[in-house]
Amino acid sequence: MKKNNWSLSTLYKMCDKAGTKTVTIVDFQNALKGCLDANEANKLFSAIDHDRSQTCSEEEMIAELAIINAATVFDKIRDTISRGNISIHEMFESCDHDRDNALSIDEFAELIKTTGNTDCRREEIEILFNSVDKSGQGAATLQDIKEALSKTLSLQNVVAITHMDICTPLATHIKNRL
Repeated sequence: MKKNNWSLSTLYKMCDKAGTKTVTIVDFQNALKGCLDANEANKLFSAIDHDRSQTCSEEEMIAELAIINAATVFDKIRDTISRGNISIHEMFESCDHDRDNALSIDEFAELIKTTGNTDCRREEIEILFNSVDKSGQGAATLQDIKEALSKTLSLQNVVAITHMDICTPLATHIKNRL
């Protein structure tokens, strides 16, 4: 079977079947039938709909769902460290190719991929990197990464569903529909 690539944009297009450039709660529920029940879809939609317009733009949806996906990336990094396979310091040094004691976005992407996060899209890596890069200068220090790993990423609006309850079924659902 052909391996399908999916992205958050793909999810948006699945929801916006009419091509109206807006997704309603009904569109969202219909697109995710078999993946999330109506209550879960409502909670997730409410968390994504920042302006409370009862519709979501592609930008709103991608920004929020990328944060959820980013949380799973941090979890994989934490898991790799907790299993004792490698320390965060060793991971950091192995990716800091220019030895400037800071990771560029490309070096950070490599760190993410070394922990098994090979499906991350550039947009997700950028969101994750920007949440880690405290100075905003395009460089994440070891301390920045340690601080990020010590915190749990959360949606701007609290969602009662954990990110694993959403991301794994979403990925499977989207791949099966492609």
